[in-house]
Amino acid sequence: MIIIASSILLGHNCFAQKPKPENLRKYDRQWIHFGFLLGINHADFIVRPNSFNTSVYVVEPIGDNGFSLGIVSNLRLGLYFDLRLIPTLSFSQRALEYTLVDNKNTLITKIKKFESTFIDFKNMSSNS
Repeated sequence: MIIIASSILLGHNCFAQKPKPENLRKYDRQWIHFGFLLGINHADFIVRPNSFNTSVYVVEPIGDNGFSLGIVSNLRLGLYFDLRLIPTLSFSQRALEYTLVDNKNTLITKIKKFESTFIDFKNMSSNS
């Protein structure tokens, strides 16, 4: 009985390990690729003390979140070497909270907001 069962099991080809078809085989062989980048960022200030102005009591930075948009350009230079350029446009907002002392020694709080737009060019070469 064991001889018959083993001859049946070993005599047939196993079809469980089929080669997996590649999706977009020629995509990695193209010499240029384009894509896009969406991201979030956080902008803040670093406040350093200064003793020139005596009416300013405290300055506190208030950070805020923003977003980034970019274009990813990838140039294939060799089999294992790529050159990538990622120009990114970032939008953010931050604020400073001033606490001032007036002539009557009362504290006044004011908030000044700063909106910023940055353009960043990242150039990366990578081994793929």
